[in-house]
Amino acid sequence: MPAFIDIPDEIEPHQAGKVLVDLLKWIRWFIGDISDHSTDKYADLFVARLIGQLPDSLRELEANRSFDDVVADVAGLSEQAMSDHGLFGAQLKWKMANISYAYNLFSADPTGKLLDWVLDGIDALLESMLDGIPGGSAIVELKQAIENSIDRT
Repeated sequence: MPAFIDIPDEIEPHQAGKVLVDLLKWIRWFIGDISDHSTDKYADLFVARLIGQLPDSLRELEANRSFDDVVADVAGLSEQAMSDHGLFGAQLKWKMANISYAYNLFSADPTGKLLDWVLDGIDALLESMLDGIPGGSAIVELKQAIENSIDRT
């Protein structure tokens, strides 16, 4: 698995748009990786009949250009919107650090508990981003469907 994106030492408002776009691209990669490997290397993490719907759902999301639209909207967020939703500086670094830490653990030992931790971190970040832009809820809903497919038995 590739490493999580680099967390800059400082994230000023004028730099945050690029960092947020990079984060969204990583989230898109991560969901794609889960989708691509839900029946092999991650098969033990999920209820098969639930996660089996992820690849088609992701294709629909891509066909609707949901990720592309959110990336464009996030890239265009005003500094005020970023400030209002904790999308730069220490708040963004903390959200990124939470995802990075959980993802590194998950990469070394992919368990349902660690995947849930990664997805919780992504959720906190997406909530902040999507509060600042219209739409984008389809991405959150897809992430929640992945969470709901984790085998908790």
